Amino acid sequence: MNMKTVKRIPILLLLLISNLISAQINKCGTIEYTQYRLSTDPKYAASLMSAEEQLNNYINTKKSSRTKTSSVSSLKIPVVVHVLYKTGQQNISDVQIKSQLKVMNEDFRRLNPDTANTPQVWRNIAADSHIEFCLATKDPNGNPTNGIIRRPTKINSFTTDDKVKFTNQGGDDAWDTKRYLNIWVCNLTGGLLGYGEFPTSSYSNTYGFVVAYYAFGTEGNVNANTKRGRTTIHEISHCFNLRHIWADDGGGCSIDDGVDDTPKQAGPSNGCPKFPHKDACQIDSPGVMFMNYMDYSNDVCMNMFTEGQVLRMRSAIELFYPTLNNPSLCDTLNLFSLNSMLKTLYNPVGEICSDSIIPQVVVSNIGIDTVKELKIRMRLDNSDWEEYNWIGKITTLNDEIIGLPPIMNITNGNHNILFIITQVNGLNILPKNKDSLASTFIAKLDREKLPYIENFESVPFPDSSKIKILNAGGVGWQKTTKSSIEGQGSIYIDNKLNNHEGDIDAFVLPNIDLSTFTGTPYLKFKWAYARKDNSASDALQVLLSIDCGYSFTIISNRTGGSLVTGVNQTGDFVPTTTEWKEAVISLNAYKNNNSIVLAFQNVAGGNGNNLFIDNINIGDRFKTGVNDRLQEKNTTILYPNPVLNVLNIENPFTEPTYYEIINSSGKALMRGTLRQNQTRIEVEALTKGLYIVIFKNSNQLYQKFIKQ
Repeated sequence: MNMKTVKRIPILLLLLISNLISAQINKCGTIEYTQYRLSTDPKYAASLMSAEEQLNNYINTKKSSRTKTSSVSSLKIPVVVHVLYKTGQQNISDVQIKSQLKVMNEDFRRLNPDTANTPQVWRNIAADSHIEFCLATKDPNGNPTNGIIRRPTKINSFTTDDKVKFTNQGGDDAWDTKRYLNIWVCNLTGGLLGYGEFPTSSYSNTYGFVVAYYAFGTEGNVNANTKRGRTTIHEISHCFNLRHIWADDGGGCSIDDGVDDTPKQAGPSNGCPKFPHKDACQIDSPGVMFMNYMDYSNDVCMNMFTEGQVLRMRSAIELFYPTLNNPSLCDTLNLFSLNSMLKTLYNPVGEICSDSIIPQVVVSNIGIDTVKELKIRMRLDNSDWEEYNWIGKITTLNDEIIGLPPIMNITNGNHNILFIITQVNGLNILPKNKDSLASTFIAKLDREKLPYIENFESVPFPDSSKIKILNAGGVGWQKTTKSSIEGQGSIYIDNKLNNHEGDIDAFVLPNIDLSTFTGTPYLKFKWAYARKDNSASDALQVLLSIDCGYSFTIISNRTGGSLVTGVNQTGDFVPTTTEWKEAVISLNAYKNNNSIVLAFQNVAGGNGNNLFIDNINIGDRFKTGVNDRLQEKNTTILYPNPVLNVLNIENPFTEPTYYEIINSSGKALMRGTLRQNQTRIEVEALTKGLYIVIFKNSNQLYQKFIKQ
């Protein structure tokens, strides 16, 4: 058998990762996740390599005195399972969760019923890790828990960008990663089954792993090929610093997985191979170790860790997360007869874009008796207390999401909200910390009225435009003066340098109110794009959200030939006037919404060139919006008119006011902010012609003037 002589993962592996993502089967997203972290955190690569060096030194020290793993002490790790769900199917049962814990304890202790399927040649190195898991019985504050958190989400599916790990991004915040192994169970995009986070030389507040709800457990809503729960075993092992058994080296045999006793392997196994299974790295029997948990075989074919893998996992825990071994958080608790707790807040969280909310709190029964009645008090900011009586049923160590009466007429800005339980099952209680819950949220109620125009002329950008730039790291959207339809500016992304296939970079427009527009609203914009060659598969997508940007629907998707406006070229594509095209998208289906968010998204496909966007216009399909603006009544008087250098405002504004000056075709040429009672605007830089000035504060006012 061709066992390995290379003992550690070289730094070359980190350099290869970005080029290998597209070559790997989309089953485990750990490599893609690692690339995401490398591209967004400039210190991550150094921290990974430092951890690898520390781990190898630690392992080498242990090897000299090492005995079989059967003689090592057991580790007991408390687990918290965060269930994120948008549908009932995604809200997996306690039974399904507990079935996964059973598999974890069987597989890591080599008590799994299929150990007999391990080939005889490897049975002497198939190892019991002496690592055990439990659902946590105490939360970070010491309160009783069942170790399961359930949170509804507006997100259709999550990916490897870690949003699932943050409450304000539609996920759920981690419990203390030094004391709990955090598992996030959710709907994952594109057939992805899960991803884990490698430990680094410093603690991470996102440490843990993510798994698809249909690949978690052995009972309930699970798929046929993943119903043995081995996806979780695979992803946990990444958290304990195991690599894929084929080392993610693109089919080569020179790099290994950092473990002595696993055979080198050219690539991932699929399905359920027949033993012996050979490849380019293992041309002789017994072939590759396809039954190893760090391969890609079907669940039913996986059944072992090796002694070397166990040494690496236990060493990683001891070195980087020693306090995960915490049996006290697994102890059976003595519960009071009647005891409830305000566990968490589901709504409002983070940012809201509505002036009304329906608060939702989660109440946990941490006592023996069933909770049947609750009296909950609620207060927003310094308003009067409101009291709500709830009747239902919460059994021991279970939770209930309770919707409270709506709060109306919320104002723009930051808010505090407080909840207190004052009565349980008809008995008054003296509220303690566990009986109260305080939180803050931000109401962002500013709306852009139609017609809305963005021509990328404002300075500084994007601050003055209210546009958000969301780049994956490295290459991203930026303002440019290379080319534009009118004026000086546009926005573009350089896809020549954007070779991380699948990377998504976006810019997001401010909240827009469609409800007051009397016609049919349309989105119009100009774009220009060229490829380096015909293999390019970049995509431009337009997305729309009606829930403050928590979830988006794709309303336009251009890729391949439908995106191209210029000829293929390897040099820097700078479009001429004739290489711009216009897109027109109806927004009629959303016309009654008083808050929509639009995003423009570039999906990198490789071998592309520059993509430009300019002249975004939301309003009437056939009008520039200038006449519509002038039809509005206003009391603002500008003088002199015509003007040479300075416009005077006869009725100055009593509040800070944003202004925008556009020309007769709707192109924004000047923007700025008027201080309270400011009476002058310098317009000397404008050329001769007709202009409109738009004043925006709590209202929008319009006035035309002529520049001499």
